[in-house]
Amino acid sequence: MGLVSAFLTLFAVLRVNFAPRQSMGVFYQAPYPMLALKTERGQIDVPRMHAVVYDSLIPLLRARAHGEYTWASPDTPEIYFLSGLRNPTRTFFEMFQDSTNTNEKLLHTLEAHGVTAIVVNTSPAFSPEIGRPLAALLVKRYPYARWVGPYQLRWR
Repeated sequence: MGLVSAFLTLFAVLRVNFAPRQSMGVFYQAPYPMLALKTERGQIDVPRMHAVVYDSLIPLLRARAHGEYTWASPDTPEIYFLSGLRNPTRTFFEMFQDSTNTNEKLLHTLEAHGVTAIVVNTSPAFSPEIGRPLAALLVKRYPYARWVGPYQLRWR
């Protein structure tokens, strides 16, 4: 009994825990190749595809954000942590946000906090993508853009 228990424990620790969470318990998927983030606040191992994106995006954002605030949406709280910039809103995941007059409130908040650079996630995990009316207002306010993976960095 002890041998079976030891085998199952070792199997769980060495084989199951490294599977991507999307496939865990459903089918076998080899672990993603990992790479350490090079950002000052990261320095953790993440899937290589994420490391490449964040190691490019964060320095670009820091160079264009004047002040201590940025806005990253939808569903991108990691941008605030990795960049060291603050969120001018009270929302990290937009699915929990009050949608009454959202566009007007957001634009007022961005202006009040002097936000000069934003990050738009075009592939959010939980919340819907940014609507066309808000996207148009953001393009007008932040006319310059650069794509980094699924993120669009916009600045003025």
